[in-house]
Amino acid sequence: MTATPADEVGTFISDGVDTAKEVISDNMPLVFGVAIAFVAWNIGRRVLGKI
Repeated sequence: MTATPADEVGTFISDGVDTAKEVISDNMPLVFGVAIAFVAWNIGRRVLGKI
């Protein structure tokens, strides 16, 4: 059976999705760490501003 253009596009999309999932799973701890640090910094700034 020969590959049709639709099959090739489907393969490219599948490969792209797999790559995106790998990037997200690799970088998610960093993203959450930065977000938590930002929230903590804002809370600390508010608390120290009231002292």
